[in-house]
Amino acid sequence: MLFRLAEKRGWRELSVLPMSMVVFRHEVLTKFSRESLEFIVQEKRGKHHDRACNEPLKENTRGMLRLFVYGTLKRGFWNHDRFCRGVLDVREAAVRGRLYEMHSSIPVLRVPDGYVLAHGNSDALADVATQVRFSEHLASYPEPTTKSATAGDWGRVYGKLLTFDDPETCLPAIDRLEGFRPGGPSLYRQLFVPICITGMVHPAWLFIGDSSLRPNLRLIYSGIWK
Repeated sequence: MLFRLAEKRGWRELSVLPMSMVVFRHEVLTKFSRESLEFIVQEKRGKHHDRACNEPLKENTRGMLRLFVYGTLKRGFWNHDRFCRGVLDVREAAVRGRLYEMHSSIPVLRVPDGYVLAHGNSDALADVATQVRFSEHLASYPEPTTKSATAGDWGRVYGKLLTFDDPETCLPAIDRLEGFRPGGPSLYRQLFVPICITGMVHPAWLFIGDSSLRPNLRLIYSGIWK
């Protein structure tokens, strides 16, 4: 939420966490007329639209984590608001792979083994450090060339690239959602792979289905889960 005070020299803008209580001393409020107080009901970090694809992606800094999502974590689906609060940036993106759907309608992603740059663990800051290391040394990476996946090749899978600045808060919860347990049996596994944004490739984290999920999967030829 933003709280603004209209002063002669312009607006003063204060960042306030959602559901927080703001208290001002009487001697402070007496300096302003009633008309000069304005509440703007919005979550500052949550107020954004998907960024235009031609806008440059901000350079990664320590503490920021990029996550490619293709299923229920996409905006408009039931897990986005619960697990992706505070997302800083949302981009249209694609990854080379195949997209499947289970009987329960939950999507399952596969990517080529040769595309995997690193494997995730339970330490969110270690994942950020891995991202920084690869971002600094990878100038470019092959972009997916096929438009859809068939049974015998790899195509594009479409989703959203999310950027978070609080991975220690958001990533453990997403790990639990995906059933990711490093070193143990997992429903999904966390990998670091190249993600394509209109010809520009940025490595990012994503979750793929474990090999135990192979039976009874329906291939989504379009590469888009709805």
